[in-house]
Amino acid sequence: MQESRAAFSLIELLLIVVLVGVIAMVAVPRFGPDVMNRSAVPTTAREIASDMRLARSLAVSSASTNPDGYAVRMTGSPPYAGYEIVNLMTAETVSTKTIRAGISCTGGAEFRFGPLGNLSAGSGTTLSVSGDGKQYLLTVTPATGSVRFQEQ
Repeated sequence: MQESRAAFSLIELLLIVVLVGVIAMVAVPRFGPDVMNRSAVPTTAREIASDMRLARSLAVSSASTNPDGYAVRMTGSPPYAGYEIVNLMTAETVSTKTIRAGISCTGGAEFRFGPLGNLSAGSGTTLSVSGDGKQYLLTVTPATGSVRFQEQ
């Protein structure tokens, strides 16, 4: 009768883990700061767009109890150093984010979303995020609060 072998032994698994670790030790230092920072600008722009969508979603979902809505407020003077999501009824800060050094963020200073998800009067409609020779434009449609993200 022949034995069937359906699994790896502990020693085989340990050898694989050690081999992957050695390869990682050689490969990771080759990814210098240039490679790691290359995606920082689009990632920051996507994160801001996502947080704008979150503020809009919070405004719509709490419409029955919060007639004022939520806002994304840029902090610092242009270029902005960061931003926060604020409950406009209670003035409570829901979330605070910092914009990474080397990334320039300019445009509207505050994006206020009402209970229907639309932008309130006086809100900004565009935000430019740039760095490393790349530029992204975030555009908010006032009537719907829809946030678009595009490379320039």
